[in-house]
Amino acid sequence: MSLRFAQLPVGARFRWQQRCYRKVSPLEATDPETDGRRLVPRSTKVEPLDEETTASQDSGELRLDGDAVESAIDACLGRLQQRLAGLLPGDDAIRRASLDTALLGARADLLGQLRFAAGKRPTAGDTSETDPS
Repeated sequence: MSLRFAQLPVGARFRWQQRCYRKVSPLEATDPETDGRRLVPRSTKVEPLDEETTASQDSGELRLDGDAVESAIDACLGRLQQRLAGLLPGDDAIRRASLDTALLGARADLLGQLRFAAGKRPTAGDTSETDPS
């Protein structure tokens, strides 16, 4: 099975012009033997070497680890809270609480949208959207 270079995820191994490469950016690949980089046109047909790459391309789905996505969102939220809290006076507890509530609401909305897009409906007992821990 062949795919266009642009369809491969970064990190995927593939064969092109009788050599094996690894995609390192949307336009570049590395040759493991020489550790050199090559520009690869996006429309170039290549042969994927990873079974996982072929399987995900066959289904047309992009698969993400839900826990990793949630951890990344929480890390971003933590950095955002720190930066925004630094803009408030230290004794302004009401605005700080309001800011935290707004950010947690935005987190819940984002996670809900991602779950909906992934085809997962939240259950009645699912508190992960409102509980930051």
